[in-house]
Amino acid sequence: MPQMNLTQGVMKYSDIKPIFAGFSQCKSLHSYGPAVRHHCIIHYCIRGKGMFRNSGGSYEVSPGEAFIINPDEITFYQADENNPWMYIWIAFSGTVCERIKEISPVIQIKNPTIFEEIRDLVSQGICLPEKYLICLLKLFEDIVPPSPDNMPGYALRTKDYIKLHYMEDISVESIAASFNVDRRYLLRLFKREFGITIVNFIVRTRLNAAYDFLASGFPVNKAAVMCGYTDAYNFSKMFKKYHGISPSEVKPGDNMHITSKGDSDYIYCQ
Repeated sequence: MPQMNLTQGVMKYSDIKPIFAGFSQCKSLHSYGPAVRHHCIIHYCIRGKGMFRNSGGSYEVSPGEAFIINPDEITFYQADENNPWMYIWIAFSGTVCERIKEISPVIQIKNPTIFEEIRDLVSQGICLPEKYLICLLKLFEDIVPPSPDNMPGYALRTKDYIKLHYMEDISVESIAASFNVDRRYLLRLFKREFGITIVNFIVRTRLNAAYDFLASGFPVNKAAVMCGYTDAYNFSKMFKKYHGISPSEVKPGDNMHITSKGDSDYIYCQ
């Protein structure tokens, strides 16, 4: 029964904290509980079958399904007598557990490769919490219902990050690295939440800021640098494509130009 404890290491976020992960081929009628856990655990059944019971009832769990143990609930689970299950599990805590409670106690897993990645990490003796955090994020994308505040809030954090750093040389890769989040996961999450790609949001933020700088009296070259563009020609081309006028047409004292494109996913990229 290999298991990796993940409490060592520094995590940046309080909303998801990987605790341990492991996998096991259970013996006939092997059971655990009744017991209470103070964290959330998701067990994914690879093969065989078994039974899971909580306060809501008893459930048969088959290959491709997972059962969820929520914090502070009494649970019991047992391997089948004739075809005992093999499962992979991952435990975690944090505010995201409140969202997990909204899910059915037994669910179908759409992307089983996530748990295969967890098993590989455990087999290799890798105990870096960040590796398991990436697996959890990909798992939550599939199983956690969408929400306006979207735990763990990486889409909104990305938006805020861009507004603070748009004048710097930022990219999707650098933003994802700053959050210890998988780049592809962040791209999908941001697009789903705001209806625009991260790259296009960076461009939009820069060009809206550029208009403000020009309207405040800054020359074109200076405004370009202040909003993150090192090439004044490319800046002018992008500015006109987005705002419909050239930078030189913006006069000091002009109000911020409101583009009709709004939040749509238009291609403003270089």
